[in-house]
Amino acid sequence: MSLSFRDLISSLTALRLVSHVPVIAHVDLNSLGEIDGGGATFLSALMNRIDTIMMPVFTYRTMIIPATGPENNGIIYNHRKAPHTHSEFFNPGMPADLEMGEVAELLRREPGALRSNHPVFFFTSIGVDATLRAQSVSDPLAPLRVLAELEGWVLLAGSDHTRNFNLHLAEQMAGRKTFIRWALTPDRIVELPNTPGCSRGFNQFAPLVEKIARQVRIGEGLLSTIPLRPMLHLAYDLMQADPNALLCNDPGCLMCDSIRQQTSSD
Repeated sequence: MSLSFRDLISSLTALRLVSHVPVIAHVDLNSLGEIDGGGATFLSALMNRIDTIMMPVFTYRTMIIPATGPENNGIIYNHRKAPHTHSEFFNPGMPADLEMGEVAELLRREPGALRSNHPVFFFTSIGVDATLRAQSVSDPLAPLRVLAELEGWVLLAGSDHTRNFNLHLAEQMAGRKTFIRWALTPDRIVELPNTPGCSRGFNQFAPLVEKIARQVRIGEGLLSTIPLRPMLHLAYDLMQADPNALLCNDPGCLMCDSIRQQTSSD
């Protein structure tokens, strides 16, 4: 049976989110099951309960791989294999990558929604404009830092922690290595410092964060809300205790391997 607008309202209400407290939402509709009206219904329900919403609307397709670059940068340089021909020129009005999900793109197009100006790590929001203004090319995670200062919350709707981009801020707080990437713009190729690494190991964080999370089962999945600042401190403490915490187990992951090399030399 498909989920209705009323079902969504009931579940979001059960999470006890306060309407004026900002929320960053990561939504995977496929994990929730069928919803009457799809993403538009989910966004409508979310906006009915929350006045201040932010979502990532990233555009990874603007990225290119140059022929050469810094060493130990979690990437293989090879101009013959680099996807230049598949990259798109950045422009402020471009839609989010499909992997960001239908709801994020719908929020981007919502009347009154604003968007930050990073060539890859865009965020869009309604009501939390200060988070967007804080971002720069050299500080892509600034919107999350401001959201934490505003005592914001994280909403994982059908998403697991591999989609919990906020954990990259905890990595930055812990001094974990970041990377340099590049994006294609109409004027030039832009260097993007402080690009975060791999998130495929972030589900290791799930048992630890359960004690501060609120969860509601809905349809085929879960809605989870977590206070952002306490979550960041939990992840920070975890990485202080174990410098390799939350890294993925893929032996071929160049980013996680690069971080392990960093921690072994410290």
